[in-house]
Amino acid sequence: MAEDKKAPESGIEKKDELKSLLKHKPTLRELWSAVPMVIHLILDADRTLFIRIVALSAVQAPVASLRIYSIKLITDAILQKSVHDFVLALGLMAGAAIVNDFSDVWRDEQIDVMRYAFERHLSLKVMDHVSRLPMATLEDPKFLDLNKAFRERKSVALYVVEMFTQLPAVLFSFLGFTTAIAFVPGFVIAILAISFGVRFYLMLRVPHFNWNVMNYESRQGRMGNTFFGYLVYVRHLIQCRILGLTEHYKALWDVVYLEGLTDKLKALRASTLANITGEELRNAGYVIGTAFVGWRVMSGAATMSMFTVFMSAYGNLTNLAGRLGFMLARLQKDWMFIPLFERFFAVQEESDTGCVVPEGELQVKFEDVWFVYPGASKYALREVDLEFRTGERIALTGKNGAGKTTLIKLMLGIYEPTQGRILVNGVDLREIRPSAWYRVLSYIAQDTPHFEDKLTELVRHGQIEQEADVGRMQLVAKTVGFDLVVGRLDNGWETHIGKEWAREEEPGHELSGGQAKQLAIVRQLYRDRARICLFDEGAANLDPVRRTMFYRSSAGLAGKLVIHSTHDAEALKYVDRVIELPNPEGEDAGDAIVDLQTGYLN
Repeated sequence: MAEDKKAPESGIEKKDELKSLLKHKPTLRELWSAVPMVIHLILDADRTLFIRIVALSAVQAPVASLRIYSIKLITDAILQKSVHDFVLALGLMAGAAIVNDFSDVWRDEQIDVMRYAFERHLSLKVMDHVSRLPMATLEDPKFLDLNKAFRERKSVALYVVEMFTQLPAVLFSFLGFTTAIAFVPGFVIAILAISFGVRFYLMLRVPHFNWNVMNYESRQGRMGNTFFGYLVYVRHLIQCRILGLTEHYKALWDVVYLEGLTDKLKALRASTLANITGEELRNAGYVIGTAFVGWRVMSGAATMSMFTVFMSAYGNLTNLAGRLGFMLARLQKDWMFIPLFERFFAVQEESDTGCVVPEGELQVKFEDVWFVYPGASKYALREVDLEFRTGERIALTGKNGAGKTTLIKLMLGIYEPTQGRILVNGVDLREIRPSAWYRVLSYIAQDTPHFEDKLTELVRHGQIEQEADVGRMQLVAKTVGFDLVVGRLDNGWETHIGKEWAREEEPGHELSGGQAKQLAIVRQLYRDRARICLFDEGAANLDPVRRTMFYRSSAGLAGKLVIHSTHDAEALKYVDRVIELPNPEGEDAGDAIVDLQTGYLN
């Protein structure tokens, strides 16, 4: 293989592309094209509930028309001094108001329920999607940026859904009040329409802005938060005070704050201009319409009821138009969630297909394996030819950067070789179903993640579908000295580990770093179905006595392939082979893999 090459790019946007996406101001066509997707999401969350909301919203149209008509009847009855007609008209208005109130309250309740339903639906959708992504994608820096942006803006989706569920009521109410057109001059309605159009157009031109000047959406905000952190977090503040930097960073913070404030004020003024222009056009329509209708009534060309209806209807119509304009402008501001949503769920999921892992003894063979990390230019592994079998105890050694952890990740199936093959009993690892491969693996990483639950639950995480065997847990724990830790706990194996969600009557217990590593080892040793045990610095954080106990217990795992990726010389006493990987590239890149036979102690 002649020269290094870069790994192919994934389909995930780069950081600069992601920033550009989040700052993009959508066109009306883009807004309109996003509507079907949002409706589809709402229907997926709860189709019946959304139909119920639309049905309750539809009541607003006839109710609004009845209110307009009852105002006309009441005015006529008063002018004619007809008590009978007045009582009937008042009853009609009261009936419309009662129906309106009940439908409003019930619809608002259903909108809240829909919001909860969508929150649940979206959360489950996210968890399901991420759990199906390839392991390599989860480590991809570009995906991490996308995932962070998505999580930070996921709540925006709830506002978008809430607006869409309220929109039918606004539209139906607007439709109902338009029956007043029979009493309102056409050119006044035209002024109203112009007012709405101008306001919406100006709102579209308002830059996106977060009300907080120091937010992470701008460079100034990120700088300001960094400087602020230097002056309020103790670790940094101590150094700042010793070095005499407090006034320096205060001044820097004030500079970037004023720079950010300039941009905020521009956006605020543009928003104010849009609002005042729209309001003045609305008021112009109101004054002109009132004068025109009033003059017609005084000249005998129209009835007093026409004037009353106009005064009521115009206010309702302008309020609804303003509310509709606000919702559309808010949607335009929150639109950035839509393409972010689309791109997040467009990340290709892993296909859990393929063959099962062969039964019995396993042979894992690396054939001329080369590997370069996505986006990197230099190879992390070169020309690896190795063979492992169940029953062997192996130590992977080498300097930092030699590729020990990389080799473990390739064996886990997190990454695929850039060139070459990894064979399991002659079958390419890429052809084995990922979930089937994970079932035969046991793995402890350098930084073992901590879980919270009862101790018995934490130990059986490796095979959660089986009932807890406390007796076997005790035997396994004894091999690494964890039984002494359990013995000191008030509730033994029933102790709640962690304090985030422990009960008040049963406070949780925090494990030390070494104890947490012991627990991770117990969990993996308890997982009897594993046929391959991979330990990446598995003894890290353990004291010398427990480190020795761990190596002895791993050496006693009969019928399993045990691989230690380690710098610890003591591990070499308990293995059959020591494989030393070449020095990292740039030192002695041409070195070969050293594969030495040794013997382990019992």
